[in-house]
Amino acid sequence: LRGTRVIIIASRRRSSSTSLSLQLEARLRCAASAGELQQAFDWPRIHGSGSRCKADPNLTRCQSFNLGAPDPSLTIEVLTRALHRQEWIPLLERLGGSVCRVRRKRPGCRPADPCVLILKLFDNHVRGPPQAKLAGLSTLFRHRRVSTVVLEREMAEEECSLNYSLLTDDYSFSPSVRTARGFGSVRAYRDFHSKCSAVPSAGFAAAHAAWFSLVRR
Repeated sequence: LRGTRVIIIASRRRSSSTSLSLQLEARLRCAASAGELQQAFDWPRIHGSGSRCKADPNLTRCQSFNLGAPDPSLTIEVLTRALHRQEWIPLLERLGGSVCRVRRKRPGCRPADPCVLILKLFDNHVRGPPQAKLAGLSTLFRHRRVSTVVLEREMAEEECSLNYSLLTDDYSFSPSVRTARGFGSVRAYRDFHSKCSAVPSAGFAAAHAAWFSLVRR
């Protein structure tokens, strides 16, 4: 990664990774939060004709692309092949160059400052057998210009929040954003949350444990 530094937030959906990535972007000069890794590498499908992002670019899932259009050839299939071949870095260089060109216009960002690309990496972003995932992730995490933050939420809380999002299509990352986007009241979310189990389901707990065991190796 020639002139770009990368911060990977290794987490799962509904674990406050958006809040963390935006806080990092605000604090770091020349930083660009590019959202989820899968989104960044699935540009053609996310921005296809009639997509929700095209209709409402302010949706959380579309925010990363407000920085400028990434390379449309960076698809999830390309990402998966790179993972299995342990060839992450050239792809991140291309993605970083695309996003960081826009970020250079940020006040206080000097030409000599390295761009910091912030990406969220979830378990559903990487495909293939465990050993292939482990080898690919190790190559990524050990690169000298990559820093990794492992962000883990309590399992029952995570599952409850995810179930609410899947039910309502509300992926807001804060109560104020939820209200501003018209997804309903904070009370509705709290009412749903009050009925959630304090113990995660067996399948959810197993997937959660497997992912965080992988990224911490």
